[in-house]
Amino acid sequence: MIVGFRSTGRILHARLTAACSSDSGFSLIEIMVVLLIIAILLAIALAVYVPATAAANSAACKYNQRVLTDAISIARTSMGAEAVDELEDLRPYVKDFDNCCTCPETGELLKFNPDTGEVTCPEHQ
Repeated sequence: MIVGFRSTGRILHARLTAACSSDSGFSLIEIMVVLLIIAILLAIALAVYVPATAAANSAACKYNQRVLTDAISIARTSMGAEAVDELEDLRPYVKDFDNCCTCPETGELLKFNPDTGEVTCPEHQ
């Protein structure tokens, strides 16, 4: 004998409405578990983000040093060997001069040795 669909449907409907109409809300343990999971995910994200940011700043600083070294070569080729005494002399040769002369990580000015023509950063040697 087959049980009627209507009686089975009514029983399921009664159970679903009883489960959905519960006013108990979340328990403290459930909220704490959710917060713990969020904290773990945040810790993992920060552990990946911080070294990646430091590596990007280091690469940008080395790139700035390379741009300024190339600008020194161009200036010395076009104006003579004694044309560059300080980094400010490179302003016509570097498009974004103000941002290129500072380290992205520390904000310090890059050091220039006019005798050797080297541009260095105290943080990223």
